[in-house]
Amino acid sequence: MQEKRNIKNALMTDSPILSLQRQYELLQMEYEYEKEQFRQQTELMGIGRKVKRGMCWYPLHLGRSYYSALNQLVVEVERTEDREIEHLFEYGRPVCFFTQDTFGKLHYLSFTATVSYVEEDRMVVVLPNADALLALQAQEVLGVQLYFDETSYRLMFEALKGVISARNNRLAELRDIFHGRQPVSSFSFQPVRFPCQQSASCQGCSDCTWSSGYR
Repeated sequence: MQEKRNIKNALMTDSPILSLQRQYELLQMEYEYEKEQFRQQTELMGIGRKVKRGMCWYPLHLGRSYYSALNQLVVEVERTEDREIEHLFEYGRPVCFFTQDTFGKLHYLSFTATVSYVEEDRMVVVLPNADALLALQAQEVLGVQLYFDETSYRLMFEALKGVISARNNRLAELRDIFHGRQPVSSFSFQPVRFPCQQSASCQGCSDCTWSSGYR
């Protein structure tokens, strides 16, 4: 039994795809952990501290909704208090909406959105779908805060997926070289002569330029 496990481990070590898939799984675990840590820290921080840090608007006035020129469903929101506090909202930042019950507990709506435009105390937010808009309109008092920024993780996930799925191309070859046992190969070219400009009938004088793969 132990021998079979050793063979399996050896195969996993030698397989670049399995190795990268394991890295993908570990990255997924890290991503979930970081996101949960962010959620817990923001919940413990409280609305007042988040507002003072510029990462939260509360309460919020919900404005008009429409489809933008990019055919994205957007909604306008505006903060009604603490207007003198500088905020951290800007284009491309992920945000989430929340409500607060009578006991002071925050309840986050089950979707994330993206900042499309910000001007002083007004912000335009891209919603994922029409259900998200209905969920916002159903609330009496709303707040919005910066959400966990997934950009770097999303790029890493996409990069790993691309390398894992590569087949019969240069990327697949480099993957097998760096993560497998495929030997490194080198390219060589036959010398190429570039005639000089002195004479069209030049057959290779000292002014001619020679070039090869190693020069």
